[in-house]
Amino acid sequence: MGSSRKLIKNKRSEEEEEDRISSLPSCLIGHILSFLPTKDVLKTSVLSTKWKYHWKSITNFYFDDQSVKSFINFVYRVLLLSVSDMHKFRLTCENICDNSHLSQWVSIATLRHVREVHISLLMNCHVMLPHELWTCNTLVVLKLADMLVLNVPTMVRLPSLKILHLDKMVFSDGDSTKRLVSSCPVLEDLAILECYWLDQNINVFNISADGWELLPELTYLELGVPDEGVTAGWELLPELLERAPKLETLVCKELLCYGGYNQLLRHTPTNVPYCVLFHLKVIEIRYFFWCSDELKIAEYFLKNAKVLERMVIRSAGGQQSKIICNTLLGLPRGSKTCRLEVY
Repeated sequence: MGSSRKLIKNKRSEEEEEDRISSLPSCLIGHILSFLPTKDVLKTSVLSTKWKYHWKSITNFYFDDQSVKSFINFVYRVLLLSVSDMHKFRLTCENICDNSHLSQWVSIATLRHVREVHISLLMNCHVMLPHELWTCNTLVVLKLADMLVLNVPTMVRLPSLKILHLDKMVFSDGDSTKRLVSSCPVLEDLAILECYWLDQNINVFNISADGWELLPELTYLELGVPDEGVTAGWELLPELLERAPKLETLVCKELLCYGGYNQLLRHTPTNVPYCVLFHLKVIEIRYFFWCSDELKIAEYFLKNAKVLERMVIRSAGGQQSKIICNTLLGLPRGSKTCRLEVY
């Protein structure tokens, strides 16, 4: 008799234990679900009647066309039936290249006051993102990758954007880059990696802004070149250094590649930029090929960056690390506390 009562008690305890999550407020359950892939979130609707509509309150949306059948219908269903404001919209596509669907999905996200947009299109296509994205007042993070050609409209206004990452993008000309970056007055983190400009015979980043410094809040900058023969992108660096007075971290990938250092040296300003003198704390150079031009650039920063704390060199040939380190240690330094790290 006693054992039966104990079993009943244990069973009730297990049921109470299992039901703790269901007893949480709907907003909290929605927040928890927002960390799961969207396809998995929808599966919770069959757990019980209590869980049938919890998925509608999620704030993060992760869509991947490799994980769901009838992908287009799935995305529309989720976006149109969910009710909460959107925090994050992440889309990864390998096979679907229908600009009309992409445009509508992003438009819905902006209507839901989206704060983060991450789009990666692993295919060759011409992309026209909707006008609403380029004038979204709530957008804080924008990360675009693997788009063949990105058309930036004439009208761009992103007053809240703090993080902008562009990876493997193609721009028709420098003006499109200019319009995009100069429309982000509170930008703090900018990464331009393996991007192309169709017209290489241009001054890619000769920009000016009326009434405010171009990038007054930028503290992190990362640049990388894509391929042989692409050097125009490195014209961005001197301009950005001039227009980012608070820059603290600079990461450069393959600066030497195919004339990239020559571009930088040719455009290095006579007067040392304010950020280099008073704010730049960390410099990382990846794929250091150990040539005289690279050493000149390293010497330039070591000499002029008065508050530099770390210079990180990642050698393209590991066996040369000791030689590079010894050479750099012999160069004059503006910061007595700068630490050299060579890998």
